[in-house]
Amino acid sequence: MSKPIMWMFGFQNRSGIVGSVLAYGISYIDGLGGMSAWQWVYLLEVIMTNLFSFVVFAVLRDYPKSLRSNKWLTPRKQEYLEVRLSENAPKTEDAAFSKKEIIASLLNPRTY
Repeated sequence: MSKPIMWMFGFQNRSGIVGSVLAYGISYIDGLGGMSAWQWVYLLEVIMTNLFSFVVFAVLRDYPKSLRSNKWLTPRKQEYLEVRLSENAPKTEDAAFSKKEIIASLLNPRTY
């Protein structure tokens, strides 16, 4: 578990560095298109985040025993991850969910 946490904190720090450099560079386009620099920072970072979300959606697997996970997880690792999932985590047979479940989770005070 230490390596994933190391990578997470490493990328988190690097994203702060990249975001700061981008904000510095974007600050020089102040007034372009009638928008101030801070508006450009928000606009461009939102666009990049949304574009990257499609990459994450395509790459990130939904659960260990999916067909897409077979490419990079051995059956032994799939079993290990399946055991480590909590009881409420989606299983291979729970691929669908209903509107009632969404409403129940939004009305649950523990959510907030």
